[in-house]
Amino acid sequence: MAGSADAESLVFECQAGTGVVAAENFRLACSSVEGEVRKRLAAPPAGSAVRLEIIALDERRISGRLSWAGHSGGSLTHGPIISTSISDAALNARTIAKFARDLVQVSDIDFNRL
Repeated sequence: MAGSADAESLVFECQAGTGVVAAENFRLACSSVEGEVRKRLAAPPAGSAVRLEIIALDERRISGRLSWAGHSGGSLTHGPIISTSISDAALNARTIAKFARDLVQVSDIDFNRL
């Protein structure tokens, strides 16, 4: 799934890890993380890219990480893997939105450091 490119100069991709089903929560996570990335990156360099990799996703948990490159063809920088899980309920829009905010915050994407 790819997003639009200022935040228009940014390419956003979403990938499912092995065994992850691209169902409603996958699509919700992709759109939530893309929204958070675009809010935080006011003026990314032309050709920059951010990739969300959903590593694990089931009814009660989600794990993923962000990777980014500052220009077309540049090598990717990988952020930390984070997880959110709920023991007594299913994931919902609120918990996925929190996962998205937390993931973007801890990834600390800075194209100027590349």
